[in-house]
This record gives sequence, C-alpha cells and structure tokens, in this order.
Amino acid sequence: MRKLSNILCTVGVLSYFYAFLLICYVGPKASLWWLWLVIGTIFLICALAIKYITRHNIVFHLGVKIGIGVFVTICILIFAVVFGNILYYGQNKKIDNVNYLIVLGAKVNGTTVSRALRYRLDAAVNYMLEFPETKAIVSGGQGDGEDISEAEAMFQYMVKQGIEANRIIKEDASTNTQENIVNSIALMEEMKGSTLIVTNSFHVYRAVEIGKKQGIENLGSLSAPTDKILWIHYHVREVLAVIKYKLSGDI
Repeated sequence: MRKLSNILCTVGVLSYFYAFLLICYVGPKASLWWLWLVIGTIFLICALAIKYITRHNIVFHLGVKIGIGVFVTICILIFAVVFGNILYYGQNKKIDNVNYLIVLGAKVNGTTVSRALRYRLDAAVNYMLEFPETKAIVSGGQGDGEDISEAEAMFQYMVKQGIEANRIIKEDASTNTQENIVNSIALMEEMKGSTLIVTNSFHVYRAVEIGKKQGIENLGSLSAPTDKILWIHYHVREVLAVIKYKLSGDI
C-alpha cells in the first residue's frame, strides 16, 4: 500500500508540473489546462487517503473493497478502449483523389493559424497538390481572440501555399466538431462521392465517427501530426470528449 501511495503521489505532482508546462508553452488560454490540476489533486487525495488508512489500520468490509475494485477496473477499461481507438484511428485512412477534404478548424491567434491548425492545413495542401481535382471545405467560425474566422484564416493560408481559391469552400459558422461536420456536409454537392476528414491524429476518431453518424459515405481520414509536448494533454482531453459524445449519442 505504501508503494501505491508513493506512485499516486508522484503522478499527482507530475500532473501539477504538466499544468505549469502547458501554461508556459501555450499560455494561460490553453484549452482545459486546469484539467491537470484536477487530475493531480485527485491522485494526491487518493495517496493521502491510502496513507491515512494504512497508518490507522482501517479495515473495510469485503463488499466495499470489491465495489471500489470493480469501479476502478471499469474506469481503466473504458479509458483503455477509448484511448486505443484514438490511437488506431489516428493512423491515415487515406483515399486517393477524393471529391472533398473537410479540414476542421482550430485556434487562430488574431489572423495567424495556430501550430495545430497549420499541421492540418499543410496535410490538406500537400494532398491537394497531389490530386488537383479535390476540393476543400475549410470549417470554423470566429472565437475569442480571433480577429477573423478560422475558415477565413485557413483559406488565406492555403491560397498562399499555392492552392487555387476556387478549390476552397469556406464554412465559417461552426463552433465545435459536430457543427464543423454537419455544416460542411450542407456545402457538399455530392455526398455519394469520397471524402477525407483532415485533422490532427488525436482528433480523427471522434471526427470520423461523427461523419459516419451524419451519413457520409466512402469516408476516410487524413491525419496531421500532433504536437509532441501537447500529445498527452490532447489525448487525455480527447478521451473525455469521446466519452461525452458517446453518452450524448452524437457518435
């Protein structure tokens, strides 16, 4: 028990350190950076509880032990299954010469695309240079700290990279992944054609599942890189997002 307590305490402290790292790397507006404070606090409370129980020789009823064990096991299994799907879908399911790319928006700093969004756009640009018949729907509205819509910033970036303006369709009303895909579908002339959803690897699973739920046929994905420093943060955050979408019936 003492070893388990030490492990939990270490994980808790590391979670606090990671929250500090996120703020230094991305800034105080980093999405859900405080999640790591919550995780750290939970682990530290569990570590202290185990130490207290051990020090005072507190014995729980067998049913309580079984209940706690079952609950923890279920939580670990759910996390592992969702995390595994995120990793699996994060690999490219590329289809050559599709009709449309749906490029999902991400944070824009003023008028400049963020690192995560640039990764997505570079993947889309490279694909469109290889397959000149493909069109792109760039999807994303205007949020806090953004001087223009994400769609407009994406459009400008892709044109500068050599993609013809008439091959890019702007969808600038959406505020989340669900709306990104639903609104993009409304702009597609032919849903029976093939489509790739373009986003960072951690985000592909949820995006593709939403696309399937909305009836997109011949659907694949074009996976863009995920920032190495933010890799853990994005994946843990995405596990929670997938569970939320599953419970709401959106995927």
